[in-house]
Amino acid sequence: MWINGDIPDRQGGRGVVPNGWLIHSARVSPHPVLMATCCAACVDTRLRLVLRQNGGIVRRADVNPLWLLRNAVRGGLLTSLFPNVYVETERLGSKDRQHLLYRAALRYLDHQGAISHLTALAVWQLREPLPNEPVHVTVSSTVRLRAAKGIIAHHYRDFGPGRYVNHGGFAVTSASVALVDSWPLLPITSRVGVAIKAFEARLATADQVREHLSRLPKLTGGPGLRTIADLIASGCRSPLEIWGALQVFIGPEFAKLRRQEAVTVSGRLFYLDLYAEEEKVAFELDGAAWHGSQAQRERDIRRDAALATLGILVVRYSYRRLRWEPELVRREAIAILASRRASHYQ
Repeated sequence: MWINGDIPDRQGGRGVVPNGWLIHSARVSPHPVLMATCCAACVDTRLRLVLRQNGGIVRRADVNPLWLLRNAVRGGLLTSLFPNVYVETERLGSKDRQHLLYRAALRYLDHQGAISHLTALAVWQLREPLPNEPVHVTVSSTVRLRAAKGIIAHHYRDFGPGRYVNHGGFAVTSASVALVDSWPLLPITSRVGVAIKAFEARLATADQVREHLSRLPKLTGGPGLRTIADLIASGCRSPLEIWGALQVFIGPEFAKLRRQEAVTVSGRLFYLDLYAEEEKVAFELDGAAWHGSQAQRERDIRRDAALATLGILVVRYSYRRLRWEPELVRREAIAILASRRASHYQ
């Protein structure tokens, strides 16, 4: 074996050996250390350029020759997230990991769909994604996707560019569509809160929810979502208010109650949860967290006193009573309204 030197050729002459090559008899092969160095250099220059151009994500079709991709995976530079989609391994530990997953999912779709359902709600900042939660995407029913761990694909007829928007750099279904699509998937205890957040942020309206519900007549929980959307549109601003509207303040006796009625006292604006104008009674539904502190109770007392100067009687019901004594609360409220009407006409 000769290294970096002259060797005799087959006729006894001298041959020149390129630097960095090993010669075994008549066979010439590159030095393994230098070969690895050359491969690393190729990865660093060619593959990293592609990674920079694509935000740390590459598809198999983006890399040529394929041995660059294989070497990068073996060397730990890249990690396969979805079929034929790879990301820079170091980015998986960054604070932008979630957004990286979303972009990788869209690369997997190859621009044939959008982020949807629970993932879309997270993109709209209406909920926090759970750890290791799969990415939900929607494509047209004509698109065939290879099964992939970490992705849940939904197929809708005629799903295309007109059915989603660009938000935060992501192709994503609108907040109202995502709310409807996700309704059966959301935990029952968090559904109303997500809906209220979407309405308050003006990301969804009752009309938009109704429109999408009309396309999904068999959606699990659809009628309930329609009712909640109508209540939020009419003024309900908390899950407790919606509970009261559905379970307590029901029937003809409460038909004239106004939700979130605005009242001004000495230049101060107050919103009343439920207000009976004829009887001048305000029913306030006190949530356990918001009205449980001493400071908030003091503010409530001053507020009630200010409303009393207008002759408005404030009746407060606690979270506990509304949840566990709805029928008793209902009978009390009816009796209070009847008493105020009787005193008014005396």
